[in-house]
Amino acid sequence: MSKRDISLVEYTCPSNRRRVKLNEIYRGNTSISKLELAIAIARTILKDPYKLPFLIYQTGSSLLFLKYVITKDRNLSLIDGANNLFRDFSRSSRIGELAQGVSYLFALNYLKFPCLIDFKDYTRIELLPEPNLNESTPDFVMYDPSGGDIFLLEIKGRWPNEVDLVELKKKFKKALEQCVSGNNYFISRGLTNPVRGTYGIIVDFFEKSHSEITTLRLSDPEGKPNGMIKNQTSLIKQHYVSWFLMLGHLQTAMRLYNGLDIGDFQARKINFNGELFYILDQSESEIDTLLSHILGGNYIYGISIKIWDLLNSPKEINNSTRLTFKSVDKEGIHLFSDGTIVIENDYQKQLLNSNKEVVTINIDIDR
Repeated sequence: MSKRDISLVEYTCPSNRRRVKLNEIYRGNTSISKLELAIAIARTILKDPYKLPFLIYQTGSSLLFLKYVITKDRNLSLIDGANNLFRDFSRSSRIGELAQGVSYLFALNYLKFPCLIDFKDYTRIELLPEPNLNESTPDFVMYDPSGGDIFLLEIKGRWPNEVDLVELKKKFKKALEQCVSGNNYFISRGLTNPVRGTYGIIVDFFEKSHSEITTLRLSDPEGKPNGMIKNQTSLIKQHYVSWFLMLGHLQTAMRLYNGLDIGDFQARKINFNGELFYILDQSESEIDTLLSHILGGNYIYGISIKIWDLLNSPKEINNSTRLTFKSVDKEGIHLFSDGTIVIENDYQKQLLNSNKEVVTINIDIDR
């Protein structure tokens, strides 16, 4: 499946002082496939098994929007006139969903956070009361297993006519203030120094005829290590709720949502470059049906057996536990850094036509 290029720009932390410039410290490019983006958008929405079928309908609406608004160009761009298709309130929510999908994928595969969960889900796991309506909080809590720390992430999506650095700085300031507010919320509820650091991401989407291309802008203020957090296993289980909901495994998703193990599992396996994965049935998945319809492909889904065993283990996860995989988006193989995998094209046919219990797939991912 063809990839779309986006621009990446990193900035120093915006200062509250008006005369301090927003300094650009890195600029580069990366690419994402439409399938990866669609899956990322679905996973940012499918967070709570007790809110079905509403979340399925919301995901379907978002994926249909993605189908019609993204051009076939090499750069990730929107069709000309897309900005005029929606009323103001609908426009902001649609562009916000796109921004969350792009940012979720970036955090997972490029920042190498194998665990992202909604801020409110983290408060539920920590048995904290929900934030008040007047408490501004960020979108996501991200977990770093190597240090046992958590980070906060706030995402803003925009549809600008031009890049205005003054407005950009205001957006970053607001995003990072929401992260600070989230940290203050934790502290006010009795958690001492809970947050290792914060990230603000602004995603600017441009239409096809614009001279700019879609750009992810990142600000990453530094923080200090805080050591191991509580409830790591429940936090990681929550991350995979969206994967199983996407595939129609409602009971498994509910068990993970409630912090339980997921039971024994017997299925065919994929050996991909020496790493074993279970093939997961998606016959009950409305989202898979939508993906096949919207993107015109057929897909097989899996999850690392190491991750499955981890989700099924009674032991608490510690910072020596390996959770991060090298992401791959090549030749019909889409391996995400959290150990989830999607297979299409000839490899998908190879799996369907094979009677072997373990099907081996090897590709040169460094070529």
